[in-house]
Amino acid sequence: MQELPFLKPFLFVKKILHPGARFSRIIGVFLGGFQGTAKGFFMEKTALYSISSGVFLLGTRSGDGSKINGCITNTCFQTASNPTRLAVSVIKQNLTCRMIQESGVFALSVLDDSCSFGTISRFGYQSGRDADKFSGAEYALGANGCPYLLSETCAVLECRVLNEINLESHVLFVAEVCDAVTTGKNAPLTYARYQAEVKPKREGKAESEKTIVGWRCRICGYEFKKPELPPGFECPICSHTAEDFEPIYGCRVFRLRTVPQLPEKTAFHGLMGACPKQSAGSV
Repeated sequence: MQELPFLKPFLFVKKILHPGARFSRIIGVFLGGFQGTAKGFFMEKTALYSISSGVFLLGTRSGDGSKINGCITNTCFQTASNPTRLAVSVIKQNLTCRMIQESGVFALSVLDDSCSFGTISRFGYQSGRDADKFSGAEYALGANGCPYLLSETCAVLECRVLNEINLESHVLFVAEVCDAVTTGKNAPLTYARYQAEVKPKREGKAESEKTIVGWRCRICGYEFKKPELPPGFECPICSHTAEDFEPIYGCRVFRLRTVPQLPEKTAFHGLMGACPKQSAGSV
């Protein structure tokens, strides 16, 4: 959305007033003809956390079956009962998404309320391109060759993809449920409970005194190349909020006016050598 200078006073007013829907409606009426441009301008993204859904591990395999991988998703719902079908949404940049497109199959582990953040972190906060997520985990392979968890779950579903829909940042897979089994008696973990009780709260300041030069999304690897995240910032790739960003540390480079008894090239070569290289995030 392009920046609208005349909206800045309203941003200030919103900071000092309760950011509720009533205020948004008032501003929407005032803007009138600018509804299209200002659509979503005052939207509270945290309101979406109120849409209760489950938390799932989506396991799949490569087309030739030589590699398995998985990711965490909170968007899965049944779309039909005869035959039984469901839809699941996956971040397009994820390796899991590409592998589902290759193999056309997946296994859905429905996580229960005993699930720890360690499990969420293992499958949701690192990339299968960099690590074997299932190494050391308790899992098995289904009839379709896709992995599913043997603990912290209340059900497992094996699915075959029928169709996929491009949603820009995500891909929605519509699939037929080929098999389903109940694996435990615990209640399923809801997304609301995960946000309120399971997910650790973000610390206000970093313990280290290192200089923060940017922020990296722990979900998709996107890097924001500034030391501070803007208020209400969201990842432009996966739409996760600032709570899912981790700091990127670096060092400050100072310009030297004079360097006695040293050639200029040698001096700056040493200065740059002392600065740690920044590795690009991956998914």
